[in-house]
Amino acid sequence: QQWDWAVPTKLYLKQIMKLINKNVNVILTAIESEVYIGAGKPSGRFNPSCQKKTPYWMDIVLYHEAKFNKGEIIFQARIEKCRFNGEIIGQTIINPTLDKLNEMIKQ
Repeated sequence: QQWDWAVPTKLYLKQIMKLINKNVNVILTAIESEVYIGAGKPSGRFNPSCQKKTPYWMDIVLYHEAKFNKGEIIFQARIEKCRFNGEIIGQTIINPTLDKLNEMIKQ
């Protein structure tokens, strides 16, 4: 039943809050799912398929992609949200690392 999701959601939120309250970098991953504008009507947009409230707690949200260019895999991340520096939202990091992200935030 749909209301049964309240139990795992509370357990999820409790664990996330424990991690957020520690002095560590917390990285959560999610699989994307297509956004629908109505029954059977895809919008062509994709969002992370994770717990509903998670994006509102995150300081930074990145959308990661792997692209192929002449047989080479290129990893990139587009910045969807950044609480520290809103000017970098929408920018893309090629082969993202925490160091690269940190440098962009400090600019």
